[in-house]
Amino acid sequence: MEMAGNVLKQFLESSTIGSNMSQQEAVVLWPKVAGEAIAKYTQNVSIYNGTLFVQLKSSIAADAIRTRQQELVEKMNQELGASIVKEIRTR
Repeated sequence: MEMAGNVLKQFLESSTIGSNMSQQEAVVLWPKVAGEAIAKYTQNVSIYNGTLFVQLKSSIAADAIRTRQQELVEKMNQELGASIVKEIRTR
């Protein structure tokens, strides 16, 4: 018999519920992944279809994200344990 926790984890990983949870986790993880310097200029973070939208108070912070986009995407997906984030767009 499999443990109930393992069965639930497998279900969540294979369902849209699990995908939505991982996407929301990406929003919560943004400050950790971006770092303190960028996080303090972040006003809003949302995710849709693998694109992480980040609204910032500073154009300098937006430039820093665009410059480091691939690194931030890789770091975010590493934290999530799956390829959830495909790109980051700043506003």
